[in-house]
Amino acid sequence: FGTGGQLLLQAGGDLDRMLYVDNQATANDRSTRLVAAPGATLMLTRGIDIPRAYEYGGFAIQPYDAGAGSTRVVAAGARFGYLDLYLLGDGPAGTGQAEHLWTGVRGGLRKFAAGYDTLVSSRTTLSTDCDFGANWFDIAWTNAVVCITNNAIVHVYGQLRFVDGNASQLSLDGGTLYVNAFGVANANNQHLSLRPVLFNGTVVAALSSSDLFMNLSESSASPLIRNGGAIFDTQGYDVAIRGKGFAQEPGSSGAFVKRGAGVLKIAAPMSYTGQTLVSNGKLRLDLA
Repeated sequence: FGTGGQLLLQAGGDLDRMLYVDNQATANDRSTRLVAAPGATLMLTRGIDIPRAYEYGGFAIQPYDAGAGSTRVVAAGARFGYLDLYLLGDGPAGTGQAEHLWTGVRGGLRKFAAGYDTLVSSRTTLSTDCDFGANWFDIAWTNAVVCITNNAIVHVYGQLRFVDGNASQLSLDGGTLYVNAFGVANANNQHLSLRPVLFNGTVVAALSSSDLFMNLSESSASPLIRNGGAIFDTQGYDVAIRGKGFAQEPGSSGAFVKRGAGVLKIAAPMSYTGQTLVSNGKLRLDLA
């Protein structure tokens, strides 16, 4: 693929060849893309990488439903290189039936971004046996849902951010999310999540000590604790939760759980009603 090149498939099926993409000349360039046929399922079994001559590449994948029903892009055992990878939504004529499903995915991305170009709704599910990383993990645009579930392992070496609309949703339903910074306070409000982050069993593990480990804007929707619980593993580090405090999802009984050596400081007002459990280390309240 050259920059701006697009492959618009006319049917579903398996793509069992590695794709190589051009250098990304500008930030957030989503013009180079692979578009799945409306109503079809496209299976990626090899992955996407960049030629050795380039530092990193930019690429977008879109299940363009165009009103034709369920349109899916499935990455099964694929490997992704040092890319800015954009998983797009249902597109300009979409009806909310676009889906990305990852299983067994490996690799090290520069940036992972899901939700752009979502009209009605779209869903990205990072599921069984995934184990990959990215410097930046962006929840983008509006009306999209990004889900981590089953035993997926996702490493965010830099920042998890809410960008360009701030109204897509992160659902943490299993597996482990390793992260340095969850929400970034800056001029672009990358700590603003207008839809509640759902905590339902994913272990959120710290990668370093930080007084701004989780820092959602006070204008965000309250993160909700579901039956699977909000589970934090400090892994020997000292970290803090600031900004918007957690609430309980109506009808749920999930707990707030602190694991691992180190200190988890709570510096945000909490209103959840489930249990608070500390299995190791220290949980410290700091609401002054």
